[in-house]
Amino acid sequence: MRTMVCGLVAVAGLVLPGCPGGARPKGLQGASVVSEGLAVRLELSTWELAAGREFQVTLIARNTTRRPLAIGARSGSPYFVGVWRDTSVGWEQVRRYPETEIMIMNPWTLDPGQQRTFPCHLRVEPDWPRGERLRLTGELNGRPDAVAEVMIYVPPEPEAAE
Repeated sequence: MRTMVCGLVAVAGLVLPGCPGGARPKGLQGASVVSEGLAVRLELSTWELAAGREFQVTLIARNTTRRPLAIGARSGSPYFVGVWRDTSVGWEQVRRYPETEIMIMNPWTLDPGQQRTFPCHLRVEPDWPRGERLRLTGELNGRPDAVAEVMIYVPPEPEAAE
């Protein structure tokens, strides 16, 4: 069974009408998901995103069981972070990080109660959609059943004065 706990404050700050300009959540924000003994948390260092801006995404995995939890990674990367856009036919992946992977299977194990943290430094790339809501996801490689996600927004480029 899959249980999801979302950072509603983060989403509310993006979609509530009447919020004053710049009224976004402060501090580290994120979302969590628990699936079959694996708790995954995705945290963002900032909500102030803009073209070229760097920010940190942290993926935290914790074994919530009393037994070792095998993670069957199908490549050398222990995690994936994805950027998705909403289209008329559903969510389409724009980017996936890390962009290069070592194609060697690298399974690993989380001991009972153990937690591992994976920091990922990202930059808002030129090809990221602007002026629309995006979904940022984080998952462990080999555990697609436990994907934490948050909604983000990259403002449109300011129009150049003529």
